[in-house]
Amino acid sequence: MGIALVKRQPRLSLKVDVASGDGDPNSKGLQTFNALFPRGAYFGEPALIGPANIIDLHPAVELKPTSACRFYLDWDVFWRQSVDDGIYSAALKPLPPSLDSDQRLIGNQLQVGTDYMLQRHASLSLVYAHFFAGPYLRDAGAAEDVDYVLASLTFKF
Repeated sequence: MGIALVKRQPRLSLKVDVASGDGDPNSKGLQTFNALFPRGAYFGEPALIGPANIIDLHPAVELKPTSACRFYLDWDVFWRQSVDDGIYSAALKPLPPSLDSDQRLIGNQLQVGTDYMLQRHASLSLVYAHFFAGPYLRDAGAAEDVDYVLASLTFKF
């Protein structure tokens, strides 16, 4: 069994992101961390939350059964860094606020996907993600879970 796993190149990873929030909503100007030009899918393909006022714990596992195929599974857990600030989209747009909430847990996101090289210049990607709304979003009145599906075919020249 050990030899078979080595051939499949398993990879376990753990990523932690922390971006500060505004500690005083009455202060002049936005004191929340601004990533300036973050990529849209910063915390996974759905791109529901941006890198501002956030603590993110992101374990992942990846397998390559062949040189042309990769499978991955990851889990994101999101908390607010400051309870005196809301949460933001990738474009630093405030999402539904709940200024009276002392909840930190925003939610969890499960993502599973595969990439397959069809040939040298073409690849196929399939992704499914589910976001589980947490207590902060319930307090904000936006406690809907989100399902996301992506199928893409890429040609490189």
